[in-house]
Amino acid sequence: MKILICTGILTPESGGPATYTPKIATLLKNAGNEVRVITYSDKSSYELDKDFNFPLKRVVRGNNKVINYLKYFFVVVKDIRNYDFVYSLDWLSAGLPVMIACKIFRKKYILRVGGGYIWEKYLQQGKEPLSLKEFYNRKLYKNYPILFKLIKKVFKNADQIIFNTSVQPEFFMEPYELDKNKVHTIFNPVPDLVDFDIKNPNAPHGRGENINDEIVFAGRLIVMKNIENLLKGFKKADLKNNKLVIIGDGPQKEKLIKLANDLDLNDKVDFLPSLAQKDLYKRIINCKYFVFASWTDISPNQFYENISLKIPTLMTKENYLSVYDQIPLMIDPNSSEDIADKMNYLDNEENYQKFACDFSKIQFQNSWDDVLNEHLKVFEMVNK
Repeated sequence: MKILICTGILTPESGGPATYTPKIATLLKNAGNEVRVITYSDKSSYELDKDFNFPLKRVVRGNNKVINYLKYFFVVVKDIRNYDFVYSLDWLSAGLPVMIACKIFRKKYILRVGGGYIWEKYLQQGKEPLSLKEFYNRKLYKNYPILFKLIKKVFKNADQIIFNTSVQPEFFMEPYELDKNKVHTIFNPVPDLVDFDIKNPNAPHGRGENINDEIVFAGRLIVMKNIENLLKGFKKADLKNNKLVIIGDGPQKEKLIKLANDLDLNDKVDFLPSLAQKDLYKRIINCKYFVFASWTDISPNQFYENISLKIPTLMTKENYLSVYDQIPLMIDPNSSEDIADKMNYLDNEENYQKFACDFSKIQFQNSWDDVLNEHLKVFEMVNK
């Protein structure tokens, strides 16, 4: 098969599609398929690009979204005739140009869906924070009619749609009028250690002597990630020996640095730039624990990566993970007090060791080979 893969972000940027895209592209190429990747990017190339086994085009984004979409569209148009179909891991910034190009050239396209564009826009406007599910249950998407209609159009014209959780389709089905026969769930994988080039992760039952006092968040610094409440909770916990390390970039960065200063956390919080996946995990492999405080984080890749590397993870309860019932400790994203309570609980060594041990026992068998095989089944449906 000849597959054109389109995405909104790619490593070294943070986010699920940024690391998922090169991995699935590599596996598809290794399986004998012809693959090309198109992505938005801050730069036209990075040093790491030479390590990919597939051709890559980075479309440098600017401040004007319409111009960005047009630039992306013309890159897709240039390539699309040489491929059997398009696989888009984005359903607006890449998905909209893909849909139009596919209509013009009568090509089929598959969408991979995660997150919620309208919900994230709502949060960025400073409105009442709430989970993705509640946002749709309250039908607040109707307040964004143009954006909603565009996304609905992209969904409607897709030949197949892939979700990474079985929960999100439940409340997307009605508003977007999805065809259940076109909807599939391919769960995120628990990657193999070889993917990280880390040879000696911590022992599975309790953490070793090299564990440091860092509590880590890594990802895009956007409202959805709820870093404001994380900082406030960390302040209220008043932990004596722990440092909060925030790794990533994004539109909220300056605001969050100012908030940390206002909370008098200058010597307790470090802000670091985004790191490529392997560099990130080499940096944080010995952290005390990782934390997600997101208003909703839909079955995040990072969680499964943390399972593989045995990095204990304090998880938001709004996560839609397939292993939800196995997660030993979760936080309420609405409450900085709850975040503080959970951090104080983990400040006790006995509690922490139990938490780390329970996290290491989470069982979920889904390899990258499983993910590849599930993709191939869906791809064969559109490549008949």
